[in-house]
Amino acid sequence: MSRWPDVEAWLAGLDAHLPLVPDLSPEGARMALDLARMALREVPEHLDRPAPAHTVFVASSTVFTVALEWCAVLLARGGRVTLKVPRGLEPWYAAITRDTGLPLEATTDRRVLATADRVVLMGSDATVEAVRAALPDPSRLLAFGSRHSLAWWTDPTHAVDLALDRVLYDGRGCMAPTGIFSPIPDAAERLAEALERARAVVPLGTVHPSEHAWIRERTALARVVGRVVSDRVVELPARLWVPRSAPGLAVVHPVATFADVPIDPARTSVLGTDGDVAEGVRCVELGRMQRPELDRLHDGVPWLTALEVW
Repeated sequence: MSRWPDVEAWLAGLDAHLPLVPDLSPEGARMALDLARMALREVPEHLDRPAPAHTVFVASSTVFTVALEWCAVLLARGGRVTLKVPRGLEPWYAAITRDTGLPLEATTDRRVLATADRVVLMGSDATVEAVRAALPDPSRLLAFGSRHSLAWWTDPTHAVDLALDRVLYDGRGCMAPTGIFSPIPDAAERLAEALERARAVVPLGTVHPSEHAWIRERTALARVVGRVVSDRVVELPARLWVPRSAPGLAVVHPVATFADVPIDPARTSVLGTDGDVAEGVRCVELGRMQRPELDRLHDGVPWLTALEVW
């Protein structure tokens, strides 16, 4: 018998714990949670497969909702889930796993990895290799390493959609656009205007010192070889794109054609686009980059079926 009604009730009660989400503004945390739960309405359509008896999900530190869809599917299918969580998000995960009535718990103890029938990991390539080497049976690991995302923008009317991709989670996470490539002559100005309106509704949260340093470096570079359009948007030549995103600053790269976009299928998580479609990369509409559909290829993996024990 499916646990979906209990899981649905658990998801509905998560609002009470939003004050424990770090870094994001209250409005930003609220929007992120609401949008993340929207896709989970499709979970009942994917309960015809078994779940491992015990799955350990190793959560990333950048997106506080990252574990929700995995937990919802695994729990509703009848499995038990332990969340191995980063210390920065420990209060949030501890709260959402307490007194749920579901076989769900959170820990910061790495030793839990050895107890799992299935380990799902999101982290850096170095973390993936370290966990793989430490597991008694590496075949139990379903790992997603370092990835980045890009945007290809051709229709000026989609500036609002692109602003949402940048505002969600303040631009952190592997599905946030690290570079916005566009042939639109005034793309940077249009995006700056859209971001100004978006931030009036969803304020920027905390920006850490290392992120401030990167923003200062990009801004200083833009003053020399590009343009500083606003305190939220800079423009740089495409050759100076780097696969990094930071809250509060969007980087636009003027290009003539889609062929100028540096797509690497092995490293690209998402291409947000209103134009050409890339081969071998998950493409989504602008405005959907950080709002993934439940049934998808996650970094090339059909995750709804890959959850099963091999």
